[in-house]
Amino acid sequence: MLKLIAVITMLIDHIGHVFFSDNIIFALIGRLSFPIFAWSIARGIRNTKSLKNYSMRILILALVSQIPYAILFENNNLNVCFTLFFGIICIWIYKYQMNFIFKYIGIITCLLLSDFLNFDYGIYGILTIIIFYCFHNKYHLVLIFQTIITLISLEIYHYSVVQVYSLIASVLIILMHNYDEFKINKYLYYIFFPGHMIILLLLKKFIS
Repeated sequence: MLKLIAVITMLIDHIGHVFFSDNIIFALIGRLSFPIFAWSIARGIRNTKSLKNYSMRILILALVSQIPYAILFENNNLNVCFTLFFGIICIWIYKYQMNFIFKYIGIITCLLLSDFLNFDYGIYGILTIIIFYCFHNKYHLVLIFQTIITLISLEIYHYSVVQVYSLIASVLIILMHNYDEFKINKYLYYIFFPGHMIILLLLKKFIS
């Protein structure tokens, strides 16, 4: 059910961005999507049989989605799947047996690179994935740290105040994580991201 909420709220957010940019309701609803995707990635890392294959699927999705993303949103940012991919890389570094200095240098490098390359959600997004992974069974800490990084991001990145509504997603995850029985086929789940943007592009062209 949480994945379905993430997909629907992302779709609403993107519809609002493309067709109803003056209506804040779409953006408010859309703030729920990313934290749930980040939670899904953190959960996927714990459950996958092959972290390498899992990360490669996300990277391929990022590459396939970039052109429709850039055209639809008319910017030079890298789409959110690159953020998810770097989140996986950071967790891999965190888990890997190496000197802790090199470990944290690697993670910090990924964070800075995501900011330099203008990843969607950037450092905030990667930290969200790390928080969900590290505190997967300590949901009070998830809410505390998510609140902290959200407020800091508002100041540093000048996000709109509507980003605060993303904290509702953390509450939903806390309440629903043990009851997430609704399953979405993983390939349909992956295809939806580039697919819905292509459809929105066609609708935008048709309407204009």
